[in-house]
Amino acid sequence: MRDNTTYIVIHCSQTRPSQKDVDAKWIDRVHRERGWLKIGYGGVIKRDGTYEQGREDNAIQAHVKGYNHTSFGLCLVGGATEEDWQKPEDSLAYKPVIGVPMGSYIDLAMPHVKAQFEMIIGAIKNMDAIVKPIILCDDIASHNDTHDLIANAELYQIHKSWVKDYWEIYKPMSRAALEFGQNVSNKTLTESLDKARKMQSWMQQLMVEHAIDAWIAPVAPDLAPKGIGSTGDFRMNAIWSSAGLPIITFPTGTDNRNLPYSVQIVGRFGRDESLLNISRYLHQVIGVGKLPLAWSVSVPGLRK
Repeated sequence: MRDNTTYIVIHCSQTRPSQKDVDAKWIDRVHRERGWLKIGYGGVIKRDGTYEQGREDNAIQAHVKGYNHTSFGLCLVGGATEEDWQKPEDSLAYKPVIGVPMGSYIDLAMPHVKAQFEMIIGAIKNMDAIVKPIILCDDIASHNDTHDLIANAELYQIHKSWVKDYWEIYKPMSRAALEFGQNVSNKTLTESLDKARKMQSWMQQLMVEHAIDAWIAPVAPDLAPKGIGSTGDFRMNAIWSSAGLPIITFPTGTDNRNLPYSVQIVGRFGRDESLLNISRYLHQVIGVGKLPLAWSVSVPGLRK
């Protein structure tokens, strides 16, 4: 319990007008994913003037170090303009901590993708960034299976009213996904969604525990497949998508067929601006400004 309330401290959420869903629940989620017990403030005032309670009445809050036992924290939603979002930093004022996911995750990559990625990591180590190799998870296949189940089940729920009348229009790959999703019970879907939410919290906690500002990883186990029959292998992306983390990708080179090698920079939940700045910082060293057009280079088997 809070000893007394000697001070009322006003904070702002540092969010923009276009972020219309910022409320006590949103702030609670952000604080929990930064490793806190719950929302740190006692109350929140939304942009429309609505007051929402944060921590329980008389509870010790977490908003000003050294004064939490004797103060009430009130957060006003706002504090940033759209212009603040659009203005990137020319350089970072700190050394970012870049996590490199190891274990079963990186083992998905083909040898040539892994070799190119190791060259990229070597270049980053020569920068001011701090590189931390970390075992991401014991079994990446389990996380990817959960992602597939949820995606296909939700796909069927959205399309089920159209499937009966338009089944013949769907392509074979779409039909297979819909049939898979149709066989997922509500109980199994609920359990899978709960597993995904727990994984999201665990991922955020992992980043807090190791003080990771962003992850860097190959975008896929292999380069883009030939033709248009498939968009490629998403197994190295699904875990980030399930965790709801922001991602920026950019090319880092090409192979002898002019197909791009690329990396994905994965930031913390709700820290999109920070991810933009870190990605801009990394791109200056490891990124490729512009890939050559297919018809401007000699590519085996390609007619000019």
